[in-house]
Amino acid sequence: MGSLEFMGLGVRYGARAALEGVSGAIRPGDRVGLLGPNGSGKTTLLRALCGIVRPERGSVLLDGKEIGTLPRRAIARGIAYLPQEERWEFPFTVEEVVRCGRFSHAGPLEREGAGDHAAIEEALRAVDLLAMRDRPITELSGGERRRAALARSLAQEAPFLLLDEPTSALDLEHRQAILRVLKLTPGAVLLATHDLDLAAEQCNRVVVLDAGRVAAQGAPGEVLTEALLERVFRVKARVHQFEGRIHVVAES
Repeated sequence: MGSLEFMGLGVRYGARAALEGVSGAIRPGDRVGLLGPNGSGKTTLLRALCGIVRPERGSVLLDGKEIGTLPRRAIARGIAYLPQEERWEFPFTVEEVVRCGRFSHAGPLEREGAGDHAAIEEALRAVDLLAMRDRPITELSGGERRRAALARSLAQEAPFLLLDEPTSALDLEHRQAILRVLKLTPGAVLLATHDLDLAAEQCNRVVVLDAGRVAAQGAPGEVLTEALLERVFRVKARVHQFEGRIHVVAES
């Protein structure tokens, strides 16, 4: 596993700058929380890092290679991306959805091997969907569909896992189960979330975006201050640290 680096990224949607001069790197073993208010550029950054959005300025390097020069299969072998929302028009089974995560590992004429089957089984088990593997995804609840999409990303076995609000729509039991899975995932994780407590608990580093720029980055305990919350999130809040955990409580 190498690195995922980005330098001076600039992305515009019409006249609006979605990202401006954003730089950073994700290294092996990293657990990075991507934070910021709505419209700060979190989703755009994730999409730029996996090659879906092409920046007007700057570059993204996957293992030292410009991502725009790589074929989609090579990108998929290096980066798994879970988008914030997906629409399901066809009644694929849960297992068929998860199997899509293995497409980058086989040639066009190759059949699934033992490694593919094992990866699919493990991903279904990790998100507690083994019993639903034959159910059409169009018949599942929002939380169940979310877990199926995450299983597809896990089955991809990419060294970099980019997740956009992975715990949205999940009940408390499955939220905690997914967080345990992410802690054990061998690859590096970049996690976009609005849950500051979750980021502080799960991540060794956080990056805070504000209006498309990096407002702060570093260890959660150093970055998530009351001053930053007021400046970036426009709320007054108290930050409590207890036994190594950080809790953010907004003032009423």
